[in-house]
Amino acid sequence: MVPYLIILYISIALSFIHFVGKKENKYQLLFIIILLGLLSGSRYEIGGSDYYIYENMYNNVSTHLSEVINPSDNILMVTERGYIAIMALSKKVGLNYNQFLLLLGIATSITLFLVIKNYTNYFFLILLLFICKGYLYYFFTAQRQIIAILICWYAIKFVLNRKFKSFAFFVLIASLFHSSAIVFLIVYFTYAMELKNKFVIILFFISIIFGSLHIGPRLLIFISNYLPIGAEKLINYSGGTGSVNVFNFIEMVPIMFLILKHRNIISRNTKHFSFFFPLFLIYIFINFAFYDFSIMTRVRGYFIIGYISIIASIPYSFKTQAQKNIMLVVLILYFSAVFIRELMVFDGGTGYLPYNSYLF
Repeated sequence: MVPYLIILYISIALSFIHFVGKKENKYQLLFIIILLGLLSGSRYEIGGSDYYIYENMYNNVSTHLSEVINPSDNILMVTERGYIAIMALSKKVGLNYNQFLLLLGIATSITLFLVIKNYTNYFFLILLLFICKGYLYYFFTAQRQIIAILICWYAIKFVLNRKFKSFAFFVLIASLFHSSAIVFLIVYFTYAMELKNKFVIILFFISIIFGSLHIGPRLLIFISNYLPIGAEKLINYSGGTGSVNVFNFIEMVPIMFLILKHRNIISRNTKHFSFFFPLFLIYIFINFAFYDFSIMTRVRGYFIIGYISIIASIPYSFKTQAQKNIMLVVLILYFSAVFIRELMVFDGGTGYLPYNSYLF
């Protein structure tokens, strides 16, 4: 567990330092994010059963173009062709599976750095929140999807500049690595959408009704009829269910109402608030509407950037320094506990522990 705790403690320390200093250092940000990439990229036999599935896929992939386009392997047949292509290319240049993972870890971490640096403020608190809420699952387990997510996040600039064709092109590229990326198209239309608090609360209760009625599987089957790609896989996913994480409910309800209460000042403190606020809400509503539906764990990952960006502004939105300090400590303690819990419970406590690296 030590490597994980080192990363956590460094990010906490930098969050405190820059909270007091009021100045973000992009070089320190790059340093710790590269550490994250090295930690995930050099992992050896950890990350749950997906580690072995992806290893098997890499060992079985062919470097011939015809096999990339139309693979004969059963698992690769249902794998997105973009991911097959980068595996084949890596294998072609002589990389083994562990070297491929390391390259992937560094590439994804650098892209994460660009996203945080370009689109957010409060770099280190946002990074800390990502470490606690998404890093383990998306960097260690959801290997294809983190590529898709980061391509989508990189394309945020096209939403902000209202260039739909360029944005759609990047989302389609992302869908070549994970077909779920297509859902990110919605953010082009939610940007700057006027969402009054009363309407948000109505949507919140609708999402609870959706969850209580277990509408998720039927809704996904309906949506699949209109998707240009990935419809068959989505239908297969519609039969999967997951366990309920009560802590998500305990966490999100007070955070949402706190944000709504202090919305005006938080909007002034959050870079690109009009873009991230709808993502923040979508992330929450997905968790409530599809709380027992495992596939939504993957879908909600695209919107987590909005969730953590809005939350990171909370400590900066109080009047007195004492109030700001207390809120920062509360956030750090809570989300650190979320991170530790994920380490301890994923795959019965053996998914991420003990940490093993093929480098050391």
